Amino acid sequence: MRHALVVVVSVLAGSCSSIPESAGPWRPPVGEPVIERVRVPGTTVELEFVRLRGAADSGRDLCVARTEMTWALAELYHRRNLTDERMAELKLDGLTRPTVPYGSPFHDSWGARETRPAMYMSARHAMGCAHWLALACDRPLRLPTEQEWNRLCAAAERTPGARFAWTAANSGEQAHSVASLDPDALGIFDLQGNVSEWVVRSGDVCALKGASYADPDAEATCGRTIEDTDALSEGESQFPRSQWWRVGAPWAGFRVVFED
Repeated sequence: MRHALVVVVSVLAGSCSSIPESAGPWRPPVGEPVIERVRVPGTTVELEFVRLRGAADSGRDLCVARTEMTWALAELYHRRNLTDERMAELKLDGLTRPTVPYGSPFHDSWGARETRPAMYMSARHAMGCAHWLALACDRPLRLPTEQEWNRLCAAAERTPGARFAWTAANSGEQAHSVASLDPDALGIFDLQGNVSEWVVRSGDVCALKGASYADPDAEATCGRTIEDTDALSEGESQFPRSQWWRVGAPWAGFRVVFED
């Protein structure tokens, strides 16, 4: 398997910022990806980000998670059996957190859950988890905007698809461990497949972008858009329907970014 060479930079702390209108056209970087690492306190997880000069809507640098969010962190966000001490260590105390899922969302028969992307996520769930990680890591972590996603999507060639994306053609109808295929020229994994990912259009209005393990090759592009509609909750037996989980969208996940 070929993996892009990277330059690694350590990251310590940052501050939150707003997201102004787009600052104009963006040119993808040339050369080796610059990788920054952020450790999540209270865990052994270290998130890797690609720094993309000027790619944020504000015109600032956009640091994009190299992988989709995995259960290693997402499960902590909704777990209910944590002690008060553990909650404080993870900076979860005082936060509104997801309800317990109806049934198991983990698909443990697919392999170790810790390395696979978190699934069945609603947009609220994804934004809430990003907010928690922003507090825990002292970084302005958030979901990418749709415009930022589109810039990333257009910035690199991802063919042949089987090298870069888990789709119905090669997935065996299941999600796979993140970063188990090649990264694209930006140094990002799975932007085109594995799970579709939430992006922000405006305020709390979100959509899913990209293809997933369940999509045929003909639809397996990072530019694919899925609207946030009731169809994503089809099959849910609870009433009212959960604001945190999308029972009809096992392929709904997310990744985080921050601007700097």
